[in-house]
Amino acid sequence: RTSRRSTRTTQLFVDLWDKMEIEEDEEVNWYLINCVAGLEMELLSQCRSKCEGMKDVVKFVVPTITKTRSHGANRMVRDTKVKYQGYVFAKLRLTRQTYTAIQQLDLCRSWMGTINMKGYRKLPPAPLPLSEEEIENFDLENVEWEEDSAKEEDSAK
Repeated sequence: RTSRRSTRTTQLFVDLWDKMEIEEDEEVNWYLINCVAGLEMELLSQCRSKCEGMKDVVKFVVPTITKTRSHGANRMVRDTKVKYQGYVFAKLRLTRQTYTAIQQLDLCRSWMGTINMKGYRKLPPAPLPLSEEEIENFDLENVEWEEDSAKEEDSAK
């Protein structure tokens, strides 16, 4: 008798990129990254530091709203709140390197996209780029968001 050894690899060592059968982008797109509400600025900071110098990453943005209210006659207070709680927007070309770098961040829960089912196991959502209509609705091409995000990040340090 001859014994047969299984040549299958264990599920632990297979890369998520391969498991979910994600394809690389040809061009830069907007993506939505999910995190715990209230930790958007921390994830923004993690994303920027981890992806610094990557040629496929354009920018990360957290849209904010700034309101000024009065506290008495002589005192004005500026409140800055995150517009879409629990989300960080990323403008990048999705590659194995960018996906893995962001997916491994502590504060990154998942990418927004389609639900993947492989066999009986549920995999994380496969990233889907935002449509032109969604980009307009979220007002992502607004330059102020980037400036506000940078100011918030500096003040958090």
